[in-house]
Amino acid sequence: MLAEVPYDLLVSDMEMPRVSGAELLGRVRERHPGLAVLAISARAGRERAALADAFLAKPIARAELLARVADLLAHR
Repeated sequence: MLAEVPYDLLVSDMEMPRVSGAELLGRVRERHPGLAVLAISARAGRERAALADAFLAKPIARAELLARVADLLAHR
């Protein structure tokens, strides 16, 4: 989808069944280096946070998520 439609922000969980979040974000960074990325995870980790522009640990309050998204979009 990223190849077909321009996006301003990618929000991704780091724990997924078919591909790891780190693998996904690595691929995204290679092909779309300017895309803002917000990573979400139940596990905190520097390597995960380093792949994203912002990182939120679960559980996340809706207001916190929306504030982080607004901040990332404002800086683009």
